[in-house]
Amino acid sequence: MSRTQGHLLPHSVECTSIEEYWSSIIGHLNEALGRELQLSPLLCLLGIYKRPKLRKADNRMIDIAMAVARKEIACHWKSFEGPAISSWQKEVEQWVRAEDEALMRVEASGMRRRPLSESWREVLQAYIEAGRNRRHHHGEPI
Repeated sequence: MSRTQGHLLPHSVECTSIEEYWSSIIGHLNEALGRELQLSPLLCLLGIYKRPKLRKADNRMIDIAMAVARKEIACHWKSFEGPAISSWQKEVEQWVRAEDEALMRVEASGMRRRPLSESWREVLQAYIEAGRNRRHHHGEPI
C-alpha cells in the first residue's frame, strides 16, 4: 500500500472543476454587488475577505453565498464534476428570500425602530437580476 501526503486544498480550490465553480461564484457576486472580490482560498474556504467600504447587506450576501457554496462542495465531494452553479444559485436565492421574509416580519412587528431592509432589498434585487442576466447570457431558462 503506497502512502502519500495529501491535503484538502487541491480538492477545495485548485481542482479545475472546483476552481471554475469558485470563479463563477466570485464573478456572480462581483456583478451583483458591484465589487471586486478576488478568488482566494481565504475567501472561498474560510470566508475571510476585506470588509471595509462594504455595506452590512453586502457582507451578509457574501457570507450567505460562500456558506452555500461550501455546503454544495461538501455535498458533492466525491464527484469529479463538482457542484453545479445553477444549484448554488437556487439555494442562495432561497436563503436570501427566507432572510428577507424574516426581516419583513420583524419590521412589521415593530420590534425595530428603524428599517434595516432597504439596503438588504437592494442587494437582493441586484443578486437576483445578476442571476437572471447570467442565465439568459448562458441560454439557461430563467
